[in-house]
Order: sequence, then C-alpha cells, then structure tokens
Amino acid sequence: MSAAHGMGSRMLWLGDVGPDAVHSFLASHHDLSGQVDRLLTEEYQKVVELLRPHLPVIERIAAILIEHGIMTGAEVEELVAATTIDQGQTP
Repeated sequence: MSAAHGMGSRMLWLGDVGPDAVHSFLASHHDLSGQVDRLLTEEYQKVVELLRPHLPVIERIAAILIEHGIMTGAEVEELVAATTIDQGQTP
C-alpha cells in the first residue's frame, strides 16, 4: 500500500504483490520497510487503545468460545449489552 497505492511518501512499485515479491522489495528498500514497520506499530497501538475498554467482554467471549466453540450473534449482543465499559481502565 505504501509503495504502490500512494499511502507512503512516494510511488515506488507497480509490480506483482505476491508474498515473495513484497519480501524482496522490502529487503531492497530499507526506508520503505521502516515506514511500513512504523505504520503497523502505530495502527496496532490505536487498535489496542480502542479495544482496551472492552477487554472484559472480549475475554468473556473468548472463554465461552474456548469452552463451547460457538456463540450466536444474539448471545454476543446480549453479553455486550450487559457489560459496562470502563473508560478509565489502565493496562
């Protein structure tokens, strides 16, 4: 995305996007590799911050799925609706 679709600082590549091509391309463009790494790290942190207040319900859903292997949409909705979100929770 950074090299071929304009999401980076410049267009660098219009080739095949298969895993082998991406790996070799990033290996030869260290600046792009660093840019992609920073982007992924920043976006990962944003997702963690978005999910952190919902951790209790996520963990409860995970426990139910581990135990039973399945949940219906209605069961998930009921569990989410019954869960208080702690906006001030810290790691």
